[in-house]
Amino acid sequence: MENRIATSCPYCHDTDIQKNGFSNDGIQRWLCKTCNKSFQLAYKARKQSDSNKIYIGVALFFCLFAGIALLSGLYFLNMPDKNYSNVKADYTLQATALLAEFEKNEAKANQKYMDKVIDVNGTIAEITKDQKGATVVALRNKDAFSGVLCTLTEGSNNDIKSYAVGKPIKIRGVCTGMLMDVVLNKAVVVKE
Repeated sequence: MENRIATSCPYCHDTDIQKNGFSNDGIQRWLCKTCNKSFQLAYKARKQSDSNKIYIGVALFFCLFAGIALLSGLYFLNMPDKNYSNVKADYTLQATALLAEFEKNEAKANQKYMDKVIDVNGTIAEITKDQKGATVVALRNKDAFSGVLCTLTEGSNNDIKSYAVGKPIKIRGVCTGMLMDVVLNKAVVVKE
């Protein structure tokens, strides 16, 4: 016995249809014998489960958090360096004296000079560029192995052009400790 109903296929509009089981929601499915397509006479809108809403909320929260972190990181990464040319130095000394303090007692020198603005007087041993293209001025005595490395800010690159190796110079920068040399970053040439 064939099950038929007085309706037509929504695709080809033929009336030669038969029952074809039930959907997951319990609604009768129909099959058109002409175009061989399956359909329902009524469809239930599926409700979004509570767990799906929670997953979507958590995902949106993490996307928002990641976006804020990314923007903050980009801001701080591209933030211009503070200009130390008009800042009063915490200490003023010779490059050889600064190096001697670090070589004598590095922990004590770190405690005293770390993150402080220092004016250093010395003789230029070399002028180079670092991996980021910033100008680095090495202050050390003629045959010394260690000295003070001063990484100049971008705006100070023009100031160094009037100086040469072997000439005296005064540089102001922020001390970041000692590796093989004492390191001053964000440095500027002090014009007297």
